[in-house]
Amino acid sequence: MPRVFILFRLLIIGFILLFPFAVYAGPASGVLVLHSYHAGFFWTEAIHTGIIGTFESSETEHQLFFEYLDAKRKDPRVFSPRFAGYLKDKYSGFNFDVVIVSDDASLRFVLDYRTELFPEVPVVFCGINNYDSYLRILPSGFTGIAEDFDLASNLVLIERLHGIGTTVAVVADSTVSGRENTRLLLDRINDPRSPGLKYEVLFGQDAAELRSRLSRLPEDAVILNLGYWQERNGTNLSDREGIFLLTETGRPVYTAWDVAIRFGTVGGMALDVQNQGEVAAEMALRILSGEDPDQLPVRRTPLVHPVFDYQALKSFDIPVNRLPSDSEIINRPDTIYFRYPLTFAGILIAFVVLIGVVLLLGLNIRKRKQAESLFFSLFDNAPDVIFLFSPSGKILIANKAVENFHGYSLEEIRGLTIQELDTPEYAAEFDRRVHEILTRDTRIYEVHHLSRDGRILEFESRVSKVNYQGKTAILTILRNINERNRNQRYLEESLRKNELLLREVHHRVKNNLQIIISLLRLQTDRVRDPASMSMLNDSRQRINAIAAVHELLYQSENLYSVEALKYLESLVYQLASAHSASGRIDFSLDIENLRLHLDEAIPLGIIITEFVSNSIKYANIQGECRFRISLFRKGDWCVLEYADRGPGFDFDAKNRETLGFLLVENLAQQMKGRLDHDGKSGFTLRFPLRDLKNSADS
Repeated sequence: MPRVFILFRLLIIGFILLFPFAVYAGPASGVLVLHSYHAGFFWTEAIHTGIIGTFESSETEHQLFFEYLDAKRKDPRVFSPRFAGYLKDKYSGFNFDVVIVSDDASLRFVLDYRTELFPEVPVVFCGINNYDSYLRILPSGFTGIAEDFDLASNLVLIERLHGIGTTVAVVADSTVSGRENTRLLLDRINDPRSPGLKYEVLFGQDAAELRSRLSRLPEDAVILNLGYWQERNGTNLSDREGIFLLTETGRPVYTAWDVAIRFGTVGGMALDVQNQGEVAAEMALRILSGEDPDQLPVRRTPLVHPVFDYQALKSFDIPVNRLPSDSEIINRPDTIYFRYPLTFAGILIAFVVLIGVVLLLGLNIRKRKQAESLFFSLFDNAPDVIFLFSPSGKILIANKAVENFHGYSLEEIRGLTIQELDTPEYAAEFDRRVHEILTRDTRIYEVHHLSRDGRILEFESRVSKVNYQGKTAILTILRNINERNRNQRYLEESLRKNELLLREVHHRVKNNLQIIISLLRLQTDRVRDPASMSMLNDSRQRINAIAAVHELLYQSENLYSVEALKYLESLVYQLASAHSASGRIDFSLDIENLRLHLDEAIPLGIIITEFVSNSIKYANIQGECRFRISLFRKGDWCVLEYADRGPGFDFDAKNRETLGFLLVENLAQQMKGRLDHDGKSGFTLRFPLRDLKNSADS
């Protein structure tokens, strides 16, 4: 057992001795990061974070070593030799591949001790205030990124936010960086292009003296913090103490670095300090991958962007809309509005839209209720019966008028069907009517219903297809026409009686005219004087023309007009027959078969009688009579053309005073016509035709 225990202890000791070699055999390279200030200093921590983050995201593994010069708390001019000895002892036998230095103090240290500590090792710097002062002294193998904060843009920003003539108290300590920043400010103030501001430079003062000077500033003054971390007596201040000393004055404090925007600082055109470390680490990685440091140009354009603290802006009533459009605002309240402004805006817009939709829906519902109330008021109080029924005939809705006409209550009527209300003959037609309604537009029918007490109700039914609760239904409006039908039947009966009476009048007139004609014929037989006989014959023929009209009206179904062709043919043949003993009568008729009103037919018949009688009277010595009659419609006018093809008749000036000619002219005027004579043996009569549609009224 003791021998086994001893062997086990030797194995453990051997493993421990071999372990360091296994650890240090892993890293591919060594990188020394030398910070100018102490660990925990906010500036140094920002650069430190940028360096570590960049190396951790690298695909290759690198061993990093960190050292701090502590230049804020110790004078590098005194402390540097001892710090160099410390590094030499600590890293004896270890060769670095790259050295990264942050800020001016560590860069000056490496320039002084590079040959002794890191001969020929590439150096990458960052956070250098005045790079131009190093251009002549930087040896080969040095590259990096200059700080070059944007002092000019901060002065322009202050003028923009607070106005021309604002007093700017510039605060800086007496450290290396403080002296350099103050020098840059003075160069900017002396530039003619500098903004129109007033300046009070407070450089390298003790805290008490600085508080006193700041308290005496004008009320509208602002403070520009260029770095106050050490009093003139050498007392170091923490980042909180240095910044709070300025913000406690109650005046807006601006700065050129993002890491200093804290403890009430408003903000400014801020250099991204962490980005300094990221760029330096990226350049170191490129060197580790084989690139020549002398071929990597120094970066002179650091990342600068406007950054502001929300609470400080609010405290000094500085509107956000006056800031640069690309401003970053930190420390906003942890609400959805500030964390997700686009999402919040979208939700707000959606909410407003929803409210609008709800309001519109509410307004729509209100209007619909009002319309529905108005509809049911009109529906219930309509004088006509209104039914809404299904295609099968079941009554779904009815208005109160059904109680007055049918005698059923609304509850009773909803249990019935339309077929039960129809009379048997109309119930048999129900299916046909429903088919027509469903396949066509609104239809109008006459239907007969049976009331509760058995009375027949006659309705004019206006029916149309509608949608009711998602289903097809039929709406019918029933207007009671019992009274109208009774009146219609009474009017039809009265009209029938009037027509019989009028027909009898025509018959009696015709008979009386025939009696007169017979009397004139008897009188003619007893007269021996030729002139008297001629006058009696003319009168008899004229009365015969009138009688012919009444004869036709008595025989016709239409008691107000006659057929022109039938009437004039009969008239002319009677005239020709009456004078056949006088000689040969040759005539032609071209008569359009149109209808003539009673007031047109009688005067037209008399006029033609006069023309024909005169043609026969003035026939040639052989007793031959020839004439032609044409009657046709031309638009709204009727044209009568009469032409005597025999020797003609004498309607000259000396005969224009005769009874026949005066009668023709008067009758033409009575017809509102125009009579034209061609100067020989022809006449043309034009007269307007009457509207036969209203002949019954006339």
